[in-house]
Amino acid sequence: LTQFHVGPILGMDVCVRKPLVVTCGSDKSVRVWNYLEKTCELCRFFNEEAYSVAFHPSGFHLIIGFSDKLRLMNLLMEDMKPYRDIAIKGCRECRFSNGGQYFAATSSNCIQVYKTYTCELVRTLHDHSMKVRSVAWSADDSTLVSTGMEGAVYEYNILSEGRQSDIVVKGTAFSCVIVHTDHASNGNTMYVVGSDRCLREVCGGLLTDTVEAGATLGQLVLSHSAKTLFAAVAEPDMPGPMRCYKFPLDGSYKEFSCHSAPATRIRITSDDQYLLSCSEDGSLFVFDIRKKDRGTVKREKESMLHPADEILVTRAFLDEKQVQLQELERQVEEFKNQIEFHLRHRESCHKEEMVRLESDYAQAIESERTKYELVREEKSDAQMESEENIKNLLELQGKQTQQLEESFQHRMMDELDRYQKLSAERDAEHKFWDSEHQHLMERHSKQIQDMKRDFEEKQSSDKQVVKRIMDSKELAERVHLTMRQQLEQDNDNEIEGLKGEKEAKLKAEKDDKTRLRGTSGIHKNQHEELRRMMQAKEEELRQYKEEARKKQERIDSLQREKEHNQKEISDRDVTIGNKEGRIFDLKKQNQELEKFKFVLDYKIRELKLQIDPKN
Repeated sequence: LTQFHVGPILGMDVCVRKPLVVTCGSDKSVRVWNYLEKTCELCRFFNEEAYSVAFHPSGFHLIIGFSDKLRLMNLLMEDMKPYRDIAIKGCRECRFSNGGQYFAATSSNCIQVYKTYTCELVRTLHDHSMKVRSVAWSADDSTLVSTGMEGAVYEYNILSEGRQSDIVVKGTAFSCVIVHTDHASNGNTMYVVGSDRCLREVCGGLLTDTVEAGATLGQLVLSHSAKTLFAAVAEPDMPGPMRCYKFPLDGSYKEFSCHSAPATRIRITSDDQYLLSCSEDGSLFVFDIRKKDRGTVKREKESMLHPADEILVTRAFLDEKQVQLQELERQVEEFKNQIEFHLRHRESCHKEEMVRLESDYAQAIESERTKYELVREEKSDAQMESEENIKNLLELQGKQTQQLEESFQHRMMDELDRYQKLSAERDAEHKFWDSEHQHLMERHSKQIQDMKRDFEEKQSSDKQVVKRIMDSKELAERVHLTMRQQLEQDNDNEIEGLKGEKEAKLKAEKDDKTRLRGTSGIHKNQHEELRRMMQAKEEELRQYKEEARKKQERIDSLQREKEHNQKEISDRDVTIGNKEGRIFDLKKQNQELEKFKFVLDYKIRELKLQIDPKN
């Protein structure tokens, strides 16, 4: 069984020339899948989590974004080999251009554009104020479009080193942007989605159309035929279905359920036959896109290029395969010689075996002919005996058939009597239940009449109660109207009295304000003088504090130096003590060796005296 990702899939991209798709997940693995054969072609685990991945159109190169670098890798037949590491930290989005000569990578709010084959930096874009969420290339690779969490969409011209257009929607965090190039007018149109549950169309820095989606859309992709726009719903903690919008947009769509969590990436193949989506639930879906016009589909398939079958290998791999091929050719030659020898040996054995089998076959035919004659005689005897047995069995069968017919007639008469009795009992039961049914119907009709009479009496009493309540309501309304008029008149009188009092009080307060304004000017001048004196004192205090801080730092540094010197002195005292003890031990050992040397010299002289001739 093919192993799948364990945990969310963070990045995905599809190859143009081969039926391959690459994914990376939080399980620190990067996997290459064949979406036609539904198999995993390659899988490699890394020491850290891969945030994003992109597939070169040729199918020979990958770029993978890690927390500390962006790695350009060659996709070999059996492995992924690193080619170049670029210092881009936390790359959450990377895309190859349509021609494959450039690639763009993001790092927080910065976008860097590199040449693919030389890894030379082309442009660095710093216009975003928050994290960049998505980038996209135009059809001719001259324009790069980006969007970020601050709600901005920027359009850059890579060749002329300038920003062509921009638009900012405040309060919205955009998550994905795509660009559509109209070949007739050679103009670019961007489509963006974000947290405001809208699908927006932007052209030339202006918002030209807005489609209410009714849900948060997370990812977008446009078919290469520009007839269908696919979108992934990304509501938090909700399933993530796929939507198919008609293009140009008119708001109508069809929705297909698939993921159990929001989709993280969606891509479409270059032939518009398959839609691929991955999600936080760790699943990869492959949708088969079928068009209604079968004639058009047939013509497109006939004019379509077949997937490339080239592979990328290293020189060492080819040399190893060449050595293996030569070894296999040598083994094949040895096997051929062995097989020829065994065939010649087996042929001679077969000839001898044929001679023996022919003689045995002739003897067996003669014995079988004798057996055949005996069996034919036995067959004729058995045939006569079987004819006699068949005649006896036919006579016995006739007698048994007659006996069975007599017993059947007797049983039929018994069953007929039993049927007549059961019919009489059934008729009696029907009469009894008909009478019971009639009695129940009469009792039910009587109960219905009693209930109708009770209901009519209760309805008449309720009507009288309603009439009394309505009379009470009209009386209360008249009383309320009289009291409201009286209260309004009292309030008007009170308002006129308060108005006169407040006007007199307001005039007195204006006089006080004029007098206090002059006093305030005098106090303000005194306050300014005191503030200037306070600032001078604060500046002196700050200088004293700065001098005290520098002196304290000097004292602390001298104190640390003193402690370090004391510690070094104590360490050296310990070292000196150890050295002196070692010297004492060596002196003692030297004395022992001197004594041992003296003894050995004495023994050497004794041995020489013993060896020398006595004469």
